[in-house]
Amino acid sequence: MPDNWKLLKVSSKMTFEELCRTAGLPYVHGCGFYELSGAEMVPDKKVLVASNEESGEVISGGEEVRRRLGLEGKIMLNPRMIASPWTLYVNSTSANRCLKPNTTVAI
Repeated sequence: MPDNWKLLKVSSKMTFEELCRTAGLPYVHGCGFYELSGAEMVPDKKVLVASNEESGEVISGGEEVRRRLGLEGKIMLNPRMIASPWTLYVNSTSANRCLKPNTTVAI
């Protein structure tokens, strides 16, 4: 991840706002990206970040991430659709989004 991003482990079910508070970080609406960990519908305008766990390359922006990972339009995504070594992060605009334990978030 770029130097100005924090990658945080989620240890228990909590919201972005709670995670930021626990980590001593300010919560700013829309600042967080959660790791795709289950099936979900991702709108075509949703901002995405993809991280290559081997090379350290990070791609941000919905269109570029979709192009590089072969994802098109509004799509039902699940983690099995994202080829290793990539990890996909989805932007959350909700302070109350429940984060799943044993995942990571980028803030």
